[in-house]
Amino acid sequence: MRIIYCILFFLPIFSLGQTSNPNDKRISIGTKETIYSSMLQENRELWIYVPASGLAGNQGRYPVMYLLDGPSFFNVITGIMQYLSTAGKMPEMIVVGIANTNRVRDLTPTHSVYWSDGEQDTTALGSSGGGEKFIAFIQNELISYIDSVYKPPPYRMFVGHSLGGLTVINALINHPVLFNSYVAIDPSLWWDNRTLMAYE
Repeated sequence: MRIIYCILFFLPIFSLGQTSNPNDKRISIGTKETIYSSMLQENRELWIYVPASGLAGNQGRYPVMYLLDGPSFFNVITGIMQYLSTAGKMPEMIVVGIANTNRVRDLTPTHSVYWSDGEQDTTALGSSGGGEKFIAFIQNELISYIDSVYKPPPYRMFVGHSLGGLTVINALINHPVLFNSYVAIDPSLWWDNRTLMAYE
């Protein structure tokens, strides 16, 4: 299985509108769905974009991009994806934006209470270290849900920024076959005294 790892930066591109009916003048780029995670013992909100032609029941032909910090980057990523797919630079994809409930807990692979400058912060970072459990939720619950509802082909991309990028790198190192491609944008590799950079 081919694994791609790249680091890139966002471009300030506005998202393009999506509508399922040519006579409908509303602009919509996705829907919100909620699933319950028994592993995390909480509801998780998803922001989901399906290419316009997929809204007519053809979504089974689209690969899936799993996007961390979903609400923060959903409009930008779907806009970039629409622009590049229209230009023939990438395929159309379903985008699954995962909303946060406890960002520090979910997006850090180890427990640490220190920022990149060495400042200790037990208040903000005290819940850190739940990254593996979060990845298990994605692997065992979220992907199964998306596969059952949208029936995509077996190609998955994992995208994250900052601590989300750290999570992508952790998944690439420790779960290299979970996704087909891994996109880490400005990953927080300083985390926990650069623990992931010590991987060999």
